[in-house]
Amino acid sequence: MSATVHVLLLIFIGQCQGFQLDLQWLDEPILKLLEDKMYCQLAIDLPDFDYEGLPIEGYQFISFNQTDCSPTLIVKDLQALEFEETCNQRNHFVKNPQKTFLFVNSKPIEDLNTLFQSCAMKDQPYFFILSKVEKQLIIEEVQVYAQKVVKVSELNLIKSQWNINESSIQPLHQRRSNFHGAKVSAHFDNWVPYGYLENGQFLGYNGDLGTMIVEKLNLTLDLKPIKLYGVKLSNGSFTGTLQDLQYNKIDVAMASFTYVPERLEVSDAAFTIMTSESKLIFWKNSGSVVIFGLIFSQELWLSLIAIILIASLYFFIDLKLNADAKGVEAGILPIFAVAIVTNVKALFAIGHETPTKALSIKFYLFSYGLCAAILFWCYTGLLVSYFTAETVEQPIVTFSDLEGKPNLRLILFEGTAISQSYLTAIEKNPKLKSAIEENIVWKQDNYEELMDDEFFHELANQNLILLVDSRTFYYTIFRSKFSS
Repeated sequence: MSATVHVLLLIFIGQCQGFQLDLQWLDEPILKLLEDKMYCQLAIDLPDFDYEGLPIEGYQFISFNQTDCSPTLIVKDLQALEFEETCNQRNHFVKNPQKTFLFVNSKPIEDLNTLFQSCAMKDQPYFFILSKVEKQLIIEEVQVYAQKVVKVSELNLIKSQWNINESSIQPLHQRRSNFHGAKVSAHFDNWVPYGYLENGQFLGYNGDLGTMIVEKLNLTLDLKPIKLYGVKLSNGSFTGTLQDLQYNKIDVAMASFTYVPERLEVSDAAFTIMTSESKLIFWKNSGSVVIFGLIFSQELWLSLIAIILIASLYFFIDLKLNADAKGVEAGILPIFAVAIVTNVKALFAIGHETPTKALSIKFYLFSYGLCAAILFWCYTGLLVSYFTAETVEQPIVTFSDLEGKPNLRLILFEGTAISQSYLTAIEKNPKLKSAIEENIVWKQDNYEELMDDEFFHELANQNLILLVDSRTFYYTIFRSKFSS
């Protein structure tokens, strides 16, 4: 049953377990008093209700014992609530926005505090009670988390019309801005500068935000450090803090979480207070004298050393023979020293004197000098090219680039958004896991320990790659240098 008029006027004429209602109620102003929203549907679940005497006007529609659209205001008898003796389920602080409950207090419960001692309204931290006291209608909001009953407004019966007492109105944000000291369980980073405890104070980016929330909302934070941020596994389950949020073990993660689609499946993201980016961090040996030795390969340098030794030995023998042929006495060490110096000078294009005019010596020096000149020209050309047009290829761009590189190790931190990218990649391509499994090194999310133990203290780090949050990584380096 529906209609399309702009104002809802619902005349409720019925009798519910002795509670006689003859009133105009829940017109548009009253509806907005509840949650400052317009409901698309009223779902009425009341016994002994006179449906035929119910005129309907408005852009909402009325249904009975069912919900077809959202948001829906569900009207029920308070006596219909079934109270449980024990309740171990923690109350949600975030309400389901699709449903709002309004209970008619047909047989007045004098002590509404009994509503806090049960799980009568699971997952509903807010619901409303409509009570009649003589010529007054009182709308109250039950705040389960704070164990409080807050008056929303009063309606007075004047000349058969129910009128809102303007002075009794408490707006939505005023009612719900005070948690009355309720304990809110929260996880925090436990890492400078994001969120950390110092002398009992919650400090850092998230610490400042948490302190502001505590002061504005009058709540108490039960803080526990994050052990693992959490990722979605291949079986669909989550780990770490995300799992605690999913199963309502904590109320909020007051920490720096990176937005990834998988996390949004079980959590609601708040506003962004900072941005960052992920980077590949790897060793680059430029800017050092070592770079002059990297122009040629290691094998070529070893070959040059061998050539110098062999050529010097040959040159020594030739010099010795020519000296003996002329009857010139010369020591072995001086002649060998001359041979080595002459060969090294020729290799580096340094001028030298011919120790003898023997034809064999001249031919040797010409041949060796020509080869040395070619090597020298190649070296200088490659060196100039390196410094003028440097091109450095990243070790990896995608996870697939790790295939066929067994010596390359990629360090990932467990439970982070970056590790989620890896898990998502291997889920889409299961063959990729077996191909690069040996390349992945898993670490706990602790950059400081990595700095101390491994990354900057091993000579073999040319094959070590970090996929990290750049802001966190650089801040760790800054702290490690200036804290010591």
